[in-house]
Amino acid sequence: YGLYIITAASKDGSKINGQCANSVMQVTVTPVRVAIAINNKNYTLIETNHAEFLKANFKELLKERFLNAIKNKSSSKILEFAPLSYEELVNSVWDECKLSMKALPKRISYFITIAKTYNLTPKEVRLRLINEKWSPKQKAFAEIALEIYELYELKKENKIDFGDMINLAIKELKRNKELYRDVYDHILIDEYQDLSHQRYRLIQVLMEKNKDCKLFCVGDDWQGIM
Repeated sequence: YGLYIITAASKDGSKINGQCANSVMQVTVTPVRVAIAINNKNYTLIETNHAEFLKANFKELLKERFLNAIKNKSSSKILEFAPLSYEELVNSVWDECKLSMKALPKRISYFITIAKTYNLTPKEVRLRLINEKWSPKQKAFAEIALEIYELYELKKENKIDFGDMINLAIKELKRNKELYRDVYDHILIDEYQDLSHQRYRLIQVLMEKNKDCKLFCVGDDWQGIM
């Protein structure tokens, strides 16, 4: 039917006008679709906003706008919303699920790397899941990834990985007050735009232990990956 839904981040219930639509097109993940929906008469843009999303009747409101939009395109058809059968639902997402499952090991590995970058143990990640607000999808993934993370830490048998090296160095620098105290005159850092939180903490503790040390950094924020 050529229908596209767009939800504006407006809290006052204002609609999308031409000027706003242009700004939306610049920041949306799918700017081509929004541009088509706004500018092409063969397509219809169904607008909602954050204020409407917060209302208890949002689903009914969206349903009504859907049906009205379809009726305007094909007034002769009698339409109604009906849930997909289980088989239809599985078939509609099956290919995407297979791709997602293939990517799962890499995503779990990345999850562990990020946790170590922020020096978060499995226990600390679990506490954040309890105390902070996460989506059901984020929680489900984290529960799977945490089991792997915990097993990974147990199986290392006193070995360390690359992520541990900087965390342990920071820990030792803080524990041993004389380690690397007043030994550096200059610290030089290249590609500073790619400095992670973990590496920042390492530089910070070294600077604290070397009060007369000069820090010289070279970076380009246009090349930043963090």
